[in-house]
Amino acid sequence: MQEANNPSPKKNSKKKKKPRTGKRGPKKKKEQTGPALHQKTITVKYNKTNKLSKPNGKSLKAAIEAAVPQGMHQYAEDKKKHLESTGYEEGYGTFQFSVEDERNISGLIDVSLGLKDCVEVKDPTFTPMRFGIVTRKEVSHQPTGWIAMPDLKPMSNGQLKFSNSETLAPLSFDVDVYNSPFNDPKHRGFVKLRIAGSHFEIQLHPFVGKFQINFTVSDGPIEVRQFHNLLRLMLLLEKADQDTSMRLCIENCPDFSFRYGGKASGMEFGINTAELAEAAHAATKLITEFGVTETVDVTLNELQKESSNLQEMAMIIVPEERSWRNVFPGDALVPQPGKKLAAICFGSARIGEFAVGQFFVTCGTPTKTPDGHWLETTECHREARMVSEKGKPFDFEENIRLLQQVVDRYQSEYQLFVMCSDEVGKRLRIQGDKSAAFPAKDYNSE
Repeated sequence: MQEANNPSPKKNSKKKKKPRTGKRGPKKKKEQTGPALHQKTITVKYNKTNKLSKPNGKSLKAAIEAAVPQGMHQYAEDKKKHLESTGYEEGYGTFQFSVEDERNISGLIDVSLGLKDCVEVKDPTFTPMRFGIVTRKEVSHQPTGWIAMPDLKPMSNGQLKFSNSETLAPLSFDVDVYNSPFNDPKHRGFVKLRIAGSHFEIQLHPFVGKFQINFTVSDGPIEVRQFHNLLRLMLLLEKADQDTSMRLCIENCPDFSFRYGGKASGMEFGINTAELAEAAHAATKLITEFGVTETVDVTLNELQKESSNLQEMAMIIVPEERSWRNVFPGDALVPQPGKKLAAICFGSARIGEFAVGQFFVTCGTPTKTPDGHWLETTECHREARMVSEKGKPFDFEENIRLLQQVVDRYQSEYQLFVMCSDEVGKRLRIQGDKSAAFPAKDYNSE
């Protein structure tokens, strides 16, 4: 009998299990915080309209400026801000050069003060630096070259004060002070400072004991009070004596004093400084008295032209007792027996774009002369005032209205005579003659 084959027992073999891995969740997309510039495309299109009119630098410059309507300066500022926001560092470097003679040293200092455009130097060498690291390779090395320093900024701001024995208070001006990095105390003869005011500039040699001042009062309109101070300064320098001094005051620095004056030290400016200073003083006085609150600018030419009128007007508005004389040539005046005469006058002057006017009345008994009559008196009454709109003459109808008020006030007791135009006299139906006007002219007919 055949035995049945028993199956062999199963081996306890361990099967390697694959590690379980969980399902990955959906990836979170990173939020875009700024514009996806890497996905952008810049397309520049051009055609025949973009063709330069002429193939030269001038035409190219004009085309570029036309494409930047806000101006190249503003474009450069905007571009610089953008580059700085991206981590860009403006390149720096070391620049070496040499100068030889005294003329080049003096010229180098002048360039660094903004007094000259450029100066020639020898062996100029530039080595760039980025992020504080100097590169080993020089960018340029030439036997000669020219150095320019545009866009200079002042070292500091301060006040410059001038005084002498006659000034009650120093004349003070706000100034910018420029100091050269090439000023070396070891070589005092070359040390120079540049002091720039609004309408003057000084080159000061502190160790040599001299300075040069240039005024720019003839270049354009200047605020009238500022003009007055400039003329006072010019007058002070013209009459400089041993007591004339200049003091430079800078915050956090000791004051620097410089004495100026002596024999034949007075300056000449080619204008009648004393007369113009008086006219400017009169103009500032009139602006205050007439309540002009807007900024008033005048030119040197306007001040010269109106000098006498301004000084006469300043005299008219002051209520001081003085002698007044009105002249009536020929038969301009026919006196009325038993009545005193009231001469109605209108004094006026222009200050820049404004005109100021004052009605005043001189009263008394006229005197017969071989040439006509005159009225000499100390009795003067100041009446209505006028101020024109900026850039315009007096309003003629307003002038007539104010004059009528003056006429009504004096007509019952006085014989009236209007010291202005015949036209005004006819409008008011009283005797008048422009040729007899004294002491100031009128602007009624302008």
